[in-house]
Parts: sequence; structure tokens; C-alpha cells
Amino acid sequence: MARVLAAALAWWSALVLGAPASALDWGGIEPGVTTIEQVRALFGAPSKESRTKVESYGTIQWVYEDARAPGGIQRMTVDYGLLTPQGYKPTLVRVLRLEP
Repeated sequence: MARVLAAALAWWSALVLGAPASALDWGGIEPGVTTIEQVRALFGAPSKESRTKVESYGTIQWVYEDARAPGGIQRMTVDYGLLTPQGYKPTLVRVLRLEP
């Protein structure tokens, strides 16, 4: 019994502690890395586009719905415009929301 418990603990430790933590991307979109041009290349034109200002910065939101949404997803919303240490990047993905 002690051997089984020790083996299970070793397996769990290797699984949890052995894998490095990293930010996840989805479908090729990684917030803070992916640009508006890359999203268009991956998924085409959005169903809806809106522009607004957030704290005087111009932002863009693309919504992919129904047939334009990726498989298995009802609605995908991509927000662009990210303030980085190098300055404001209006075409960089800030937030990605998926509604299955």
C-alpha cells in the first residue's frame, strides 16, 4: 500500500511540478503577441467590428459569430489595443473571449 501511495505521489508531482507554466494561446491567437493582421489571416473578416476609446486610446473589437466563428464556438470576441512598455500598440490583441 505504501508503494502504491509513493508511486501515485511521484506521478502527481512529476505531472504538476514537471511542466513549466506558460501563457496559453487558442487557435493561434495569443494576447500580447498576435496582431490584427494575423487574426484576419487565421479567421478572415469578422461578423462585426466596433471602434471605441479607452482612456484616450483608440481600440478595436472584432466579433466572430455563428458561421464566421471557429468550429465549436458560438461567438469569439477579440479586443485590440494594448499599452506596452514600448508604447501603445493599437493592432495588438489585448483580450480574447470565447463562448462555446
